[in-house]
Amino acid sequence: MTRMIRGSVLLAACVGLWSCSSDPLGDGAGDPYAIVSAPSIVFVNEGSTQLIGFQLVDQLDGQIPASWTIGATPAQFSVAIDSSFRPVYNADGTLSLPGEQTEIRATITGLVAGATEFTVTAGGKSATIPVYVVPIAFQATVTPTTSAVFGDTLTITMPAGYIMRPDVAISTGGPNAAYVVSVAGDGSTAQFIPAPGAGSDILKVNGVEISFLPGTSLVLPTLVTVTRPTQDDPTAPAPALAIPAVGSSTIFTDPFGGGADQFYRFTVTGAETIKATVDWPGAADIDILWCDADCNGFVGNFNGAGSSHPESSTVTLAAGTYNLWVNVYDDHGEPPVSITVTWENVAP
Repeated sequence: MTRMIRGSVLLAACVGLWSCSSDPLGDGAGDPYAIVSAPSIVFVNEGSTQLIGFQLVDQLDGQIPASWTIGATPAQFSVAIDSSFRPVYNADGTLSLPGEQTEIRATITGLVAGATEFTVTAGGKSATIPVYVVPIAFQATVTPTTSAVFGDTLTITMPAGYIMRPDVAISTGGPNAAYVVSVAGDGSTAQFIPAPGAGSDILKVNGVEISFLPGTSLVLPTLVTVTRPTQDDPTAPAPALAIPAVGSSTIFTDPFGGGADQFYRFTVTGAETIKATVDWPGAADIDILWCDADCNGFVGNFNGAGSSHPESSTVTLAAGTYNLWVNVYDDHGEPPVSITVTWENVAP
C-alpha cells in the first residue's frame, strides 16, 4: 500500500492560505482510490493542443504520490507528459520529474479527426479519458467544380460520418453566400449555385454535423475549390443567359446583393421581345436596365421602382448582343441577398 508522507510539517502547511482536502487520520486516508482528471473529457482541434492534469486521490480526496503511466494512444492524437511541470533538482543540480508525483500534467495534440480514448494508470488505479479531435477542414466531393454555364447547379456530397443540417449555408469566399437549391433528407448531399465572382475559392459549409459530435453545428472549410466567373464587368459578363423559346419562360435564382451590380449577357438572332422580372427579399432598391454588349449605351426602357418588388421590364430588340443589368440602387445596408429572375420571351 502506498502511503502519503505525513508529519507536523505537512500539517502546518495545511493551515492558512491552503487547507488540506482530507483528514490524514481518517479511514481510507492514503489508500489509492481513484484518478481524477481536469478536464474529464478532452476536445481538441486537429493540429492544436490541450492540457490535461491528473491526480491520484484517496477516498477523502487527499493526493497520493505515485508513478504514472500513459497507455497506448491511437492515431487520432498523441499524449506527452509535461516534463516542465513541478520538476525537482537532482543531486547534480539538474531539474527532472520525480519518480513519484502527486499531480502530473500532459499535452494532448490532435492529429486526425475522430472520437477515441486513452488510459492513464497510477497506484494500481486507471482512468479512461475520452478524446474528441475536431476537424478544421474536411474532404467533400463537388460535381462539377466549375460553374461554366449560367444557372449551373453544383452538387456537394459529404464524406462518411458528415452530414449537412437542413439550415446549411454554403459560401465560396466572396461577400455573397451561395444559393442552396435543396438539401437531401439525410443531409448527405445538397445542390447549390455559387455566387458570381467566387473565382477559385475554397468552399465553406456552415452547418456541418459529425457523427461523433451529434447535435453540433460546425463551420468548416472543405478541401475543394469552386469556380464561378465574376459578373460585375459589362464588357465580359459570364456566363451568358439563354433565350427561352417564344411564349415560354425560365426562372433562376442567383446569389446577389451587397451593393454590387450584376450583368447578364444574352444574344438574340432576330427581333425579340424580352421581359425580365426580378424579385428579392428585404427592402433593397434593385432596378432593371438594358444596355448594349459593352454597356456603352442603354436600350429599351427604365422605370425605377424603388424598394417595391417584384420589378418587371420589357424590351424589344433587334438581332445582337445585349446585357440585362440588375442594378443595386440602394441596398439599405442589408446583407447580400438572392434575386429571382423570371426570363420570358414574348412574341414581338
